[in-house]
Amino acid sequence: MRLSRIAAIFCSCFLITCSVIVSKFLFFMNTLDDTVSLADRNPSSSGYRFIGGELKNIQWMMQISDLHLSLFHDPTRITELAEFCNDTLNIIKPSVVLATGDLADSKTPDGEGSTQYEEEWRIYRDILNNNNIPNKTLWLDIRGNHDNFDVLNINSDNNYFRKYSIQGQQHPRSYFYVNRMENGEKIGYIGVDSCLVVGIRRPFNFVGQLTSQEMQTIRSYVKQSRDLDVDYLFWFGHYPTSTIQYPESEQLREMIAADERSTGYFCGHLHQIGGLIPQMYTYQREGFFELELGDWRGNRIFRIMTIDHGQFTFRDLKHGTWPIILVTNPISAILVPPVKNYHVPDSSHIRLLVFSRTPITKVILKIDDGEWKRCSSAGGPLYVSEWNPRDYNKGLHIMTIIAEDEQHSDRIEHIFSLDGTRLKTKFLPRLILMPNLGMLFYFLFTCTVLICALPLIIFRYLVRNRRVDAEQISAIKWNFIVRWCRRFCIMSHLNVFYYPLVLYPIYLFGGPWAVVYLVGNKLGVVFAWGIIIDNEYSPAWITYPFGWKQMILHAFLILHLARQIDRRCFKALLKEDSTIDQNPLVKYLSSIWDNLFYVIVISLQLLETYNFWLSYGNLTLAFCPLTTWWIAMALWLKKHATCLDKDMVLYLARQWRPTL
Repeated sequence: MRLSRIAAIFCSCFLITCSVIVSKFLFFMNTLDDTVSLADRNPSSSGYRFIGGELKNIQWMMQISDLHLSLFHDPTRITELAEFCNDTLNIIKPSVVLATGDLADSKTPDGEGSTQYEEEWRIYRDILNNNNIPNKTLWLDIRGNHDNFDVLNINSDNNYFRKYSIQGQQHPRSYFYVNRMENGEKIGYIGVDSCLVVGIRRPFNFVGQLTSQEMQTIRSYVKQSRDLDVDYLFWFGHYPTSTIQYPESEQLREMIAADERSTGYFCGHLHQIGGLIPQMYTYQREGFFELELGDWRGNRIFRIMTIDHGQFTFRDLKHGTWPIILVTNPISAILVPPVKNYHVPDSSHIRLLVFSRTPITKVILKIDDGEWKRCSSAGGPLYVSEWNPRDYNKGLHIMTIIAEDEQHSDRIEHIFSLDGTRLKTKFLPRLILMPNLGMLFYFLFTCTVLICALPLIIFRYLVRNRRVDAEQISAIKWNFIVRWCRRFCIMSHLNVFYYPLVLYPIYLFGGPWAVVYLVGNKLGVVFAWGIIIDNEYSPAWITYPFGWKQMILHAFLILHLARQIDRRCFKALLKEDSTIDQNPLVKYLSSIWDNLFYVIVISLQLLETYNFWLSYGNLTLAFCPLTTWWIAMALWLKKHATCLDKDMVLYLARQWRPTL
């Protein structure tokens, strides 16, 4: 086989791989086509519903997530949560509060280890009881991954959610509640508990898991909601749907989208990716809104939601923001479903809720560049202003609202449309919330395994069967490709490098990564495809990101060693030719560069090893091929690259190095 044919095969494989990646990417990013009628998605809009200026047919709720109440970190999380439960809830008076997981921090003082601390749960219970929450509102709390750290099962003594939370005593996992509006309509709330069956300690407890049994339970709640003639369904849980593992052919997204009463799925967990994506909302391909809420832990974020004459809207706010403004009619253009022939119900008034700690003195608004109009109180927190919707029945419009109380003022801009024109959710939230991240990371991990192993295998075959030589490589047009083809040919010739570097990624794909105490004193075995502990199998795809990261480091190690061996061959030829003398400064800088690159790779792996040791103890240092064994291999290969036999180096240099 000539080198040109090999190059053609490589190019074909590269193009096919790129095509697959692009097709997967486009599949992940495409939203639902505009083919669903509004009546099919929202029963409240199927009939005529006039929206006037009276305080009726409206109910508001709240959501809070990722409290992370801690004994060791940031005590203001506790004191400000008490303020929220007292002052904020007394002012807003929501009918329901959704507390979507990570109620306790459950992390050791160093922030790396994880276990349950009963005192953190007592603090949570005392805040709710001292502020009379059970009698003030319907508080629907549910577990997050931090609430499940180091918990063997839901019946474990350290599953403090069952003892100290409001819902956990009756509902240790998923549950269903119905709340009635003043007009007689019913709002159903389905809490989805996606915590792992076995509460592994971090970092392998980042994803959710829905077993077939749990999915069947949730299906029974949907049936129950139909039997009770519920008008709206709020789905909530800790994990975004993109981070939940699904049993075969059963997906939570399809279940939510299949029910026309579904308002959306409300979650937390991702902390807005460290605050980098403050509005993590998307409209899923299946046909429903998924709204991730920022964390209380570092950002003190909470959400207000309303159902006003069948229309859903919401706003995310920072604790201590006063006054609070939420427009309920017309709804935001981002909440308009992507449908044809969309129209909002007829209305005579713009409606907005305004909450404040002190009396409201003025509420004014304008649309686009129109005149400012004063809003009048319709009772309670509702303010209204007459309008003619027909004046704004084309395109997007901007409504500016200013609310003032005796101490503060707030100004917001509300973008709406009446003809179905919608604001699409942003790219980054779609990238995080729409894909099945488990399949995505599995794909990336598999690709990096192949990238690490296949090139050396192919060049080994070519070299051993004399299908390629230095002359053919030198004939390639691009010098960059010439250099790396030569380096891989040299490395694949040396068994001491070839077998460890090729077998390690293959082993990582199927062999055990670590044998450690994952829960209490229970030994568990971590594989790429899942975790086995206490006779329970958990297909925790969180392993794939770790494997992907490990393969990236392994690829850098391969490149570094290949370059170093090639440089040794170059230096061997320089010493043979006495007329060539390398500049001492160049030699010194080159040595620093080579060692710096290697030190960075090893340092990253040492940091990972240290984190694993903090999480799982001393056993990690002895039985962890993922981290400690790889470091030992990397050090051993580095030594061999430095101390290669001089005769072998000279032989390789003469065979593969072009004439200097």
